[in-house]
Amino acid sequence: MSGRFRPSPAMVVASVALFVAVGGISWAAATIGTNDIENGAVTKKKLSGDQRTLWASVKSDGTVAGQSGGITVKALGEGSYVVNFHKRVSGRALVASGVNARVIVDSTLCNGGSGVGSDCSPDAPNDKRHVGVNTALAVEPTVFTNLPFYVAALPK
Repeated sequence: MSGRFRPSPAMVVASVALFVAVGGISWAAATIGTNDIENGAVTKKKLSGDQRTLWASVKSDGTVAGQSGGITVKALGEGSYVVNFHKRVSGRALVASGVNARVIVDSTLCNGGSGVGSDCSPDAPNDKRHVGVNTALAVEPTVFTNLPFYVAALPK
């Protein structure tokens, strides 16, 4: 086996989806100025919770560095975290990626025993608002350790 890390196709798709979801709005806002829009052309419409991307940038100690709002994280140690979106995220695509190179990150809904997701008890309720995230170094053997990551629940 080569000593170089090659991300799986799923990791590439997940990373692209996360960056498009988080970065697309910033790019659009930076490229369209107020002089480019006619008066009355845009009306304020508040997106429902299901139409918004919920996201967080998390430091290795579980501190939330940036987020879409209302998200809390509990670091459990050895590369294990529980993210509380405080909104229902079941039925959404969950995307997580590492901040640094050679990092493996996965995320699953806390839904213990129902066949979908993983059991997060006793550290968090098994419900539709909590997501388990694991981080590891991409070395052989895999080493689970606390690392910074991005996590998002994409719109339905």
